Amino acid sequence: MQISNLKSALLLAAVLALAGCSQDPSAKPAKESFFQSPDETPLATRLFDTQAARGARMDATLYPQHFDGAHLNSLGKSKVDLMLRDTDSELPLKLYIDGQASDPTWTDRADAVKKHFASIGLLDTQFQVIAGANPSTLHPIAKDIEAMNKPDTAKSATDPMPSVSGASSSPTPPPMPK
Repeated sequence: MQISNLKSALLLAAVLALAGCSQDPSAKPAKESFFQSPDETPLATRLFDTQAARGARMDATLYPQHFDGAHLNSLGKSKVDLMLRDTDSELPLKLYIDGQASDPTWTDRADAVKKHFASIGLLDTQFQVIAGANPSTLHPIAKDIEAMNKPDTAKSATDPMPSVSGASSSPTPPPMPK
């Protein structure tokens, strides 16, 4: 009886081993489906690049650090290129250069930016270079700071939605009952 049980166990093990070795030729090995190819950009990197492009386009202002004298430096070119990657925004691209249009340095910097746009194939109708900081990034914050710890505040300067009745916008929780 023990020999037949041993034979049965060996036969079962052989069948399972042979069944485990048969593979569907169209199935990918686990290693291939788990690891991404070296040519593929990781999802996190794509997400970070998208956010950087959106941030550059929303700011849309070049400052003195983006220039070497009157020439657009690599930091400035990188920011402009990031702005152009934000494909959800409309043309013409509005680019602000911090400073006064009457300043000769500003005019030279604007010409450098226009030259860069032309070198990457943009037409004059696809962008605008404007003097000063981007007005959509400038707003007084005093009202928002005052309203931070007040429940049931009205609309703030940057948040058009009023707070929920009884809800506090305070970051600290209410005191615990004793």
